[in-house]
Amino acid sequence: MLLNRFKGAVASAAPGSKADGESAVRTLLSENGAFARDPAPVALMRGDGTVLSANESFSLAAKQLKDDGTLVQLVREAASSGTLRHGTVELTQSASGDEIFWELDVLPLPGGDTVLVQTHDVTRDRALRDALVDSRKRYKDLVEVSSDFVWEVDSGGNFVFVSPGGALGYSAAELVHHHPSEFVPGNHLDAGMLPFLAREPVTDIDVRFRRADGNTALLIASATPMSDEKGDWVGARGVCRDATEDRERDGALAAAQHREKLLAYVIRSVHDEIDPSRMLSAAAEATGRALSSACCKIYRVSPSGNRVQAAEYGAAASDDSMDETLLAQTAGNSEPVMAADADRHLMVLATTYRKRANGAISVTRKLSDAGWTGDEVVLAQEIATQIAIAIEQIEYHTKLEKLSRTDELTGLLNRRAFFEELEARIGHDRVSTSPGALFFVDLDNFKLVNDVHGHHRGDEALIAVSKILTDNTRPGDLVSRFGGDEFALWFDRTDDTSAAPRALELLSAAKALDEFSGDEVRRLGFSVGIAVWIPGTGESEAGLTGRADEAMYEIKKGSKGGFVLAAPYDPDQSNVSGEASA
Repeated sequence: MLLNRFKGAVASAAPGSKADGESAVRTLLSENGAFARDPAPVALMRGDGTVLSANESFSLAAKQLKDDGTLVQLVREAASSGTLRHGTVELTQSASGDEIFWELDVLPLPGGDTVLVQTHDVTRDRALRDALVDSRKRYKDLVEVSSDFVWEVDSGGNFVFVSPGGALGYSAAELVHHHPSEFVPGNHLDAGMLPFLAREPVTDIDVRFRRADGNTALLIASATPMSDEKGDWVGARGVCRDATEDRERDGALAAAQHREKLLAYVIRSVHDEIDPSRMLSAAAEATGRALSSACCKIYRVSPSGNRVQAAEYGAAASDDSMDETLLAQTAGNSEPVMAADADRHLMVLATTYRKRANGAISVTRKLSDAGWTGDEVVLAQEIATQIAIAIEQIEYHTKLEKLSRTDELTGLLNRRAFFEELEARIGHDRVSTSPGALFFVDLDNFKLVNDVHGHHRGDEALIAVSKILTDNTRPGDLVSRFGGDEFALWFDRTDDTSAAPRALELLSAAKALDEFSGDEVRRLGFSVGIAVWIPGTGESEAGLTGRADEAMYEIKKGSKGGFVLAAPYDPDQSNVSGEASA
């Protein structure tokens, strides 16, 4: 230090010689002296604070220190006590408001009341030191509050420092002096690949690390190696972040997005199918593909309450007993039921719409394939919800279709549906080889039923008529109510010979309507007009219905309560045969 150099110069003078000590100092501070232009401010002062000699640098210091009494006080103390005095002066510049720090060293000279003063502007040193302190404190605070943890290993690869708060359920003490490989699950990484032992800087390396509770965490580690002056590796330091929840969340999001794509594919496959009868077949195929299934079956609940198979995709098992068992287990159960036999995995889910079971889905996989994952089970449940809606839509469409084709009161075909079916049987675009008979049935004295007994009794009579007509027809024949008291029937495979007996059977069965009659004389009964259609004659639907209508007009104009069989079709003229009574 500069003061030591002054001490050496003073000590070389004769001990106890005031003149020699001062003379040596003055010489050093003179114009050609060693410290005349030294950057450190130095001065020779009397004990009362008077400056006897100083270098150029001291002038600036003196200007800044003149208003502060610390220097004079230290000079007086050093001169009177004969001991070294040290002090610090803190000043504030009025213009900028910046703080300036001076350190003062005052050394009494031997044999008198003069002192040697040396000052140091330590403002920059103070700033650097304060910045370093702040930086260290900031780093310490960040380390302690961060969810990440920092670490350092030594040349042996053992932890020598871990964030004070510890990590993954361990305290810092439980990790220090342990090797990182002790906490890495077996067969995850070779020891040389651990980021904790990095020989080169690494960033964002995934590493599995066992938590204190035994579970495994996924860490993202960044590290930098440390070397000695020879360049030898002496350890590494770095930071780790627990990314387990982030990765699980990312994985769950990716799985959800994948499920959404597959579910959208199933929904689109169903909605793209215009024909309701094909919707469930499309749904079975799409479901089988989405769930990577060897077979998919879709069931609907029948009116009787039983589940009946409505669609199938893929190769079904020869023995479906397990299917039936699991189907029974899903009754009243919203959760999927799974099992495996010697050949396959099977999963069955009920389809529920507005808390009402309306069907079920079953999917199978080969036993050699893995069972269904949790994500696939969730997807199957979401598909089951959509198929439940599709089943309901089909049911609704079926109801609408039935309403559009049937008579609301009797449930028989309405006029439009009857003629659509008739056209399909005798139209020119279809070749038929069997004759058929068209019966127009009109109720006799029906108005009187309503007038005497009321319309409610009249409706009961119409329902009774529909039952009589249905009971006296065969599967494949058509029965229709045209409206009011008019009905129509079509008998397949019926010619002139067999038409009359059928008419007589109807007239005989009509006697059961007596209970609805308005009075004893004018009883409720049938009048029937019949026209037989012969294949190959070229007769149109309009021609056939015209002949049956004329026959009906004929019997109504006569005695009623009987039937008229129209004459065979003649392309040149239309005629009607004679009347027959029951």
